[in-house]
Amino acid sequence: MIRTLHGRVSLILLALFVATAALNVVWTLYSVRYHLMEADQRLNRGLADYLVKHEFSSGELTDAGRKLEHSFEMLMDINPNIELYLLDAGGRILAYSAPKGRVVRQEVSTGPIEKYLSAGYDLPILGEDPRSKWRQKPFSAAAVSMGGLRNGYLYIILGGEEHDSFFDLFTGNSIFRISLLVSLSALIFLFATVFLIFRSATIRHRRLAIAMEEFRRSSFTAPIPKPGGSHDRTRDEIDLLETVFAEMSEKIREQIGELQDKDRLRRELVSNISHDLRTPLASLQGYLETLESRQDRLSAQEKFDILENSIRLVGRLGKLVSELLELARLDSLDLVAEKEPFPLADLVSDILTDFAELAERKGTQLTTAIEENTGLVNGDIRLLERAIQNMVDNALKFTPRGGSVHVSLSGTGDTVSLAVSDSGPGVDPADLPHIFERFYRAERSRVETGTGLGLAISQRIAELHGTAIEVENLPEGGARFTLNLQSWTASSESRI
Repeated sequence: MIRTLHGRVSLILLALFVATAALNVVWTLYSVRYHLMEADQRLNRGLADYLVKHEFSSGELTDAGRKLEHSFEMLMDINPNIELYLLDAGGRILAYSAPKGRVVRQEVSTGPIEKYLSAGYDLPILGEDPRSKWRQKPFSAAAVSMGGLRNGYLYIILGGEEHDSFFDLFTGNSIFRISLLVSLSALIFLFATVFLIFRSATIRHRRLAIAMEEFRRSSFTAPIPKPGGSHDRTRDEIDLLETVFAEMSEKIREQIGELQDKDRLRRELVSNISHDLRTPLASLQGYLETLESRQDRLSAQEKFDILENSIRLVGRLGKLVSELLELARLDSLDLVAEKEPFPLADLVSDILTDFAELAERKGTQLTTAIEENTGLVNGDIRLLERAIQNMVDNALKFTPRGGSVHVSLSGTGDTVSLAVSDSGPGVDPADLPHIFERFYRAERSRVETGTGLGLAISQRIAELHGTAIEVENLPEGGARFTLNLQSWTASSESRI
């Protein structure tokens, strides 16, 4: 319990309460002691004067001292709480009422006595106790004058030795014991009340600590519920802490999930790259070994075919490596699309011109429909050129001979839409969620081999522009890929 916040604060509170109570008791006893000293000294202020007037009328001070010993003993019997001392002018003790052998001082300092007689100082004024080397006590004093001269002092210790046991008497008093018991009870009640209040106030702290510990033990995968309450003005710092921790834990879970997905993709990437590199390399190695071992027996046409196939395989390997490097660059955190306004219609026209020869060679009809009101788009022209090329290349690749590929460009308010449609077999519904994954190839609808990276690169470029490529199967057959880009007018208004 001491290790918890609640336990530590409770222990600190207990220590503060005990220290405060102890200081209060000490201060109370100290105040009571001095109050009683002051009251005793005020009440007995005229006692020494009274005795001097009745006992010291004539004669020498030493003779008066011997005569007064009997009177001292009588006064002690009447009031055992006082002790009387006759001092000369220098403070030397001439006579006293204390028992023999109990007085340890031979003289008393006259400074406090003079302060007492001057009546210019606040009471209590403490003087030296002849029975102790260090103790001081309240007193009553009067000057003893004979023959018109001050010959000494009558020095009366108030309380005497009985005053030393005053606190024992005080603590033995039933009223004091009841007061002490009430004070202790009040202290315990106050501490218990504060303890329960603080315990109630730290329930949410403990709940949050337990949730954090469970989150840690679950390897940062257990969901943390957010605190209830819909009004921000009623939420305090603890609610804010719980909310932030819940959001942070959710973010951590998402990041862990992303890391796991990336790790899975990395393993798949290595596996796919190994497969896609090994197959053409093995074929290329076979062609070259055949050419080396049988070059004297091969005809010119066979040598030409082997070289042509080797060049095709080298081109395929080069394309795969190039796309891998391009995808790695697009995944870089430092890469930012350098957007600028440009006419997308002109870019699309140039791209279709480049693909016209390939479409003719494949026996595919390549058509286009571009609206006049498309205007300018805000984007990175170099990256978008690559994305659109991949989309058109993918459509041509999956369109059989005699089929058609249609590219349309239209403007709808703040968006410019580019759609690439083909008359191929379409995309199997089971493949639709995975069509943009790296190295994913829909085997049941393929008619050619490929790297499986083209659409992944296009989708990544779309993400860099804050959008995504959408894919759907057409009712009449084939598939349509749509890229929606923000117009330059809309992006300008959003910046304003």
